[in-house]
Parts: sequence; C-alpha cells; structure tokens
Amino acid sequence: MGKANEDSRDVILGKIIRAERKAQGRSLEEVARAIGVSYQQVQKYESGSSRITVVCLLQIANFLNVPIRKFTDIYEKVSNCDEVDSLYDPQTRTLIANWQKIQDTSTKNNIVRLVENFVRLNSKSA
Repeated sequence: MGKANEDSRDVILGKIIRAERKAQGRSLEEVARAIGVSYQQVQKYESGSSRITVVCLLQIANFLNVPIRKFTDIYEKVSNCDEVDSLYDPQTRTLIANWQKIQDTSTKNNIVRLVENFVRLNSKSA
C-alpha cells in the first residue's frame, strides 16, 4: 500500500481505533499483546499505513470491550479525520453524555436553537 492519504478510509479507521484506545487509557503495547502483534504493527494500523483485517479489528474490539459495530458505525458516518477527532473530543463526549440524560423534547429543542444562535453570532463576528 502506498503512502496513506490523510482522509483515506484506512487512515480514518485507524484514527477511530486510536481514539477509542486513548479514550480508554490503553497503550499500544497492551493492544499489541492482546492481539498477538508488535506495538509497531498496531501503530501502522492506527496510522492507516497498514490495512487492518476484519479478524484483527474484531480482536481489538474484544480487547477494548466494545462491539465491533462501534468502529464500523463511526466509519460509515464520517468522511474525514477531523470528524473522528470531534467525536472523541472530551468536551464533545461530555456534551453527548449530558444530552442523552435530557428527557424533555422541548428542552432539547431549546438547546438546539440556542446552539444554532451561538453559531450564527460567532460566524458573524469572525
């Protein structure tokens, strides 16, 4: 495989794996031991310079105790690496976790309108 393009699908999948690993506080070495490869190989998977097999992806998902679907769902939804970064940003994760706790639809609608207004104001002042 040639040099990985920043937004190639291999790079995006690798970035998803890295983000999940880091979110859980796991090291390259821990993942490598769990799936029976060198930490350098895991690094290649995460950078997108080496294509990951489905079996390997399943082993990583099992080690991280997440369904493989978590990786594939994100993979299907994002089109570039910046989108992966935003999904794993600590503030974004906190926002989503708190959003999911809100039961009232009216409150959620008000929050959406408030955020849209902030975005509009911010784009006008930029």
